[in-house]
Amino acid sequence: MQNLQILDYPYEDTINLKTTDLQIIDHGGGFSDSGTSFVLDRVQDRPLTVWSQYVVDGQIKSNYPNHKFKLDIDLPHSSTNLPTKVLKVGHNLFAEKNNIKNFMCCFNGSNNITRHLALGIIYKQGWFNSEYCSKNFIFDNNSIDGKIQDYCGESARFYRKFFCDDSEDADRFYSTVVNFDYRRIEHTHNITQLFKKIDQSFVQIVTETSGNFGYPFVTEKFVYPIVAKTFWVNYAQPGWHAYLTKYYGFKQYSIFDYSFDQIINPVFRILELISMLSKFRSLSVLDWHDLYLMEQDTIDYNYEWYFSGNYLRQLKHKSQQEGQ
Repeated sequence: MQNLQILDYPYEDTINLKTTDLQIIDHGGGFSDSGTSFVLDRVQDRPLTVWSQYVVDGQIKSNYPNHKFKLDIDLPHSSTNLPTKVLKVGHNLFAEKNNIKNFMCCFNGSNNITRHLALGIIYKQGWFNSEYCSKNFIFDNNSIDGKIQDYCGESARFYRKFFCDDSEDADRFYSTVVNFDYRRIEHTHNITQLFKKIDQSFVQIVTETSGNFGYPFVTEKFVYPIVAKTFWVNYAQPGWHAYLTKYYGFKQYSIFDYSFDQIINPVFRILELISMLSKFRSLSVLDWHDLYLMEQDTIDYNYEWYFSGNYLRQLKHKSQQEGQ
């Protein structure tokens, strides 16, 4: 690639006039609900080949007709995305799912808006177990309340009841860091620290990077429960699960209702996700085990699909089909 410019977080560098190929590292600041990007808006009139970790849809292409979009197949398994070799450590850690002690685990590394919402509703539901959930940052009730106001408008008074807690106990929760020696991007260390917690949990809620973006962006986080052979759902961008199935080839679990995945509003989306999971909360450990047996084929498929590298082969094939 001649005249290549690499753009990394926080994506504020000036894009050189001589640049013909632009490589955007990580999420690139994300896309809006209408398929626009603040990075690409700066150069929308210039013809560029844009290399990224996205397989973009028709709406994004129509917003930027002067750009040619290309999937950079080397980025999805880099240090920040789907590190197959690193997580190979998990291949020998997990055998059969026979040690469930906990309903839900959820790990929250870096601070972002949608993790405030997720932690707010998880705490309000009484699901936050400090033995199985992490929170590597502090925030307060006001940050949750403010986002509900932004996303729910006149209905905010109703929706805050599911997220906000004004009690002293809640204040202590918001202002406390719960950490399992999390180290950003050090996946070998992190999976070793977390595998027992994942293995002992019925389901993992994966809180993704910037769930308030409008277009799916796949990171490595969902791989942990796949390696652990644990049920999981992602609180990510709208359409994330469908995108993962289409482009990466991982299968969804038949016991879950993924209709939450299509909800644009991030407040409504996490509320629907939690509502969907709540029916499993009152089941017995034996019931949870039986559900695993019902889904054993899908669990094993996703596990082998990951370690075989087939997800990358499908990603490459699908992107080429769409001219990317």
